[in-house]
Amino acid sequence: EGEIGDLARTINKMAEDLSESFQQLSDQAIRLKQIIDGIGEGIVAINRKGEITEYNNRIFEVFGLDKKYQDKTTPESFLQGSRINHFFDQAMEAKNTVSCVITKDHRQIQVVITPLLTKQQTVSGAVGLFRDITQAERLEQTRRDYVANVSHELRTPLTAMRGLLEPLTEGMVVSPEDQKRYHEILLRETL
Repeated sequence: EGEIGDLARTINKMAEDLSESFQQLSDQAIRLKQIIDGIGEGIVAINRKGEITEYNNRIFEVFGLDKKYQDKTTPESFLQGSRINHFFDQAMEAKNTVSCVITKDHRQIQVVITPLLTKQQTVSGAVGLFRDITQAERLEQTRRDYVANVSHELRTPLTAMRGLLEPLTEGMVVSPEDQKRYHEILLRETL
């Protein structure tokens, strides 16, 4: 009882609050790691010194590297070996997002690196998102080819029809047999 008792209760309450805060921070760190691991793209976060603070193993999968390679290397050496660390440096120096598409082993990989800024607008690190867009680019190329083919297939009969309509319209085809033949060709090209 007394002042010593009050001090003991206060210290016990502070210890409970501190323990609860540590538990919340631990839970948040676990949730963050699970979220990062669950994302389908490769993610790498670095601090101001260029040291990796968070990453997921998808970074290796995006670049088409197998499990054996993953076991033999670290994310730091991978970033340095592939020269991707320069994009991180560029984003942190400019305090702007760096976005580009790189090609590796017939893969097209979209790279988006964003600097992490504090409230005082100082750079505390950067986070990079790596997405394999090879399939999307192939689909886009297929779509472009399809549109070009359809356009060509439409233009060919239209050009033939125009070549037949101009003489008919200008009165250059006077014989009824020729006009009938032109009309039959026009009908066939329309079909």
